[in-house]
Amino acid sequence: MPSFRGRPRAPGWRLALGFGLALVLLAGCARPQAEAPGAPGPQPESPGYGGRLVVAIPSDPQGLDPHKTTAAPGIEITWNIYEQLVGVNARGELVPGLAERWEVSEDGTRYTFFLRKNVRFHNGQPFTAQDVAYTFRRMLDPETRHPKAGEFKAVTDVIVVDEHTVTVVLDRYQAPFLSNLAMYYAAIVPRDHGDLYNHPVGTGPFAFVEWRPNQHVRLKKFDGYWDSRYPYLDEVVFQIFDDPATALAGLKAGTVDAYPRMPVENAAEVDAAPDTFTVSGPSDVIQIMAINNARPPFSDRRVRQAISHAIDKRAIVQAVGFGRGTPVGSHMNPGSSYYVDTSGVLPHDPARARALLAEAGYPGGFEATLTLPEPFAFHRRTGEVVQAQLAQVGVRLTLQVVEWGIWLKDVYGGRKYDLTIIGHTGRLDPDTELVRYESTYVNNYVGYSNPDYDALLRQARESRSGTERRALYARLQEILAADVPAVFIQVPDIVVGLRSDVRGWEIFPIYVDDLKTVWRTGR
Repeated sequence: MPSFRGRPRAPGWRLALGFGLALVLLAGCARPQAEAPGAPGPQPESPGYGGRLVVAIPSDPQGLDPHKTTAAPGIEITWNIYEQLVGVNARGELVPGLAERWEVSEDGTRYTFFLRKNVRFHNGQPFTAQDVAYTFRRMLDPETRHPKAGEFKAVTDVIVVDEHTVTVVLDRYQAPFLSNLAMYYAAIVPRDHGDLYNHPVGTGPFAFVEWRPNQHVRLKKFDGYWDSRYPYLDEVVFQIFDDPATALAGLKAGTVDAYPRMPVENAAEVDAAPDTFTVSGPSDVIQIMAINNARPPFSDRRVRQAISHAIDKRAIVQAVGFGRGTPVGSHMNPGSSYYVDTSGVLPHDPARARALLAEAGYPGGFEATLTLPEPFAFHRRTGEVVQAQLAQVGVRLTLQVVEWGIWLKDVYGGRKYDLTIIGHTGRLDPDTELVRYESTYVNNYVGYSNPDYDALLRQARESRSGTERRALYARLQEILAADVPAVFIQVPDIVVGLRSDVRGWEIFPIYVDDLKTVWRTGR
């Protein structure tokens, strides 16, 4: 464990569970804001202050400690309570957070952060460099069991220079370091924190009030927030609905004000209702059909390519996502500035699929099992379309629906499967997307191994040239598209249902709901 210099020295997997598009994190472009065309009454020129917002979430949070929470409801809540050294905006750009600026040494191993002054935690404690040092110590302490501690393993020292300056030392340059600091799991916590699981304390725009299990989590405006422009709302209530139909009814009746990640099939109904509307945009999720590369016949590249040729991704977007999604050819979100369109590398071509299967020794096709996780209807419906498409080239699939805990244990952990469909939530840096296919990556559950891919990925990770990184990541995407360790299907759209007086909702390139910019008309 690294040493940490400063005073005082404290002793010493995320599930994205949306209602309709429930997607697991086994882990750009401008995003639309909430604007209700034709909403009644005059539209204010500037945001107004006050009001209450009820947000529908599908389940209780897994806890409110940002270093331990892995389920989406907890992440949606804690994002509004805590902050990070580095911020991110709705375009996916890194911006100042609790650090108003930073400097990086010439060799890229020393990051000096200059912290904002006059920032306080919700308990009144001043935010200082000592809290930053404590946060790193806590994230890297094995007893914390931080799910993403490995992303900070290069940290060897944290030096408190003064109350508002801290230097983080790495053992080597790592290009994704700043992007990782902008993620929810790098939230800064106070060094004298107490029980963050039940009583979170951050520096964010909203402060925790209460958590009533299986009912709601209530937050209030933090009057001492360092940016006096925000938040606009006085109160936010995250209301728990385990039934999407009940959440939808609440939105239409006005007892719910915001329904993030609602089932896409309900979007037209919400848009047609008199007092509701939707905003949508590309999600941070990439839906894939993972292939067990270590298991014959899928260990044969020609078989994997045949499967890819047999799948009509645009038909899946239409049938499953009601046209709200973007087909992709590799594991990169189109919203990323590093994205290269590889969807045409292996286009839909059933004849070519049959020829490749015959070449690989399967002229009559073969039988396989497609394992689908319960209760994720989006993936199950995708599986049914894939089953029909592959049947046209002789690949006969048996659909096996398994309980979520079994999927995690046997498929993701045990790699006991042929094919499976799942969604991977995105990240800010391309390395954290493409590392999933590195042969030595601990969660490379597809079993893909390509020495050339590994070498290029390491080169990109260590490169300090933006131009070189961009070229290397383009080549890596091309390799994935051609080798097909998985069939990369689509990036589904996020659909958010809102009451007609809600404004300022932005869709981020990571799985968060940032409510500090949200406001209501007439409040």
